[in-house]
Amino acid sequence: MSAEDIKEIDRLLADVTSDRVKAVLQREKATIEKELEAAKAREAKAKEAEDPEKKLPVKLISTYSWEQKPGELKIRASDNGWGPLVEGCQTLTGDRDNIGVDFKTEKGILRLEIKHLEKPVKHSEMTFRFKKDYVLITVPKETEGTWMNLKESDIGRRAKDKDDDPQRALMNMMKNMYEDGDEEMKRTIGKAMAESAAKGGGF
Repeated sequence: MSAEDIKEIDRLLADVTSDRVKAVLQREKATIEKELEAAKAREAKAKEAEDPEKKLPVKLISTYSWEQKPGELKIRASDNGWGPLVEGCQTLTGDRDNIGVDFKTEKGILRLEIKHLEKPVKHSEMTFRFKKDYVLITVPKETEGTWMNLKESDIGRRAKDKDDDPQRALMNMMKNMYEDGDEEMKRTIGKAMAESAAKGGGF
């Protein structure tokens, strides 16, 4: 049965005059439509089974640090309790202006996203060293030199924090952590910020 069969039945329904014959054709059409819907559902289910990663939960890496040499960055990223991370589990998802890596683990996909880097990098040439509870990522720079910040957005933040009082600097740091964190971190920091604002600490 196919969509062509339905078209043929519709053509017959347009020509037939007998109510009894029309009823038979309409029942047949309804049966074919149900079969087609069932076939689509089976096909979708089979496709999901072929691509199990679509079902895997995704967790953002919320804890990482960085250092640099003239020609490269080194990112130390925690596995957030989703380890162990092993050789070959990584998939690159970024580009020259954004670091992006998915790590496949037994619990799901652990994702590192560092967007809007201060300067371009050679993303496809990244290398990885996997440790017990973290991964050390070496990212070659496109041009040798010293970066003042990891991300473009850090430039304004750092300049502003120098002029702010300690309390405001702390709140700005928490805001940055909120923007870069996963859902669990956002809930925790959001609650802390709300409590601080209620006590007159502001945001």
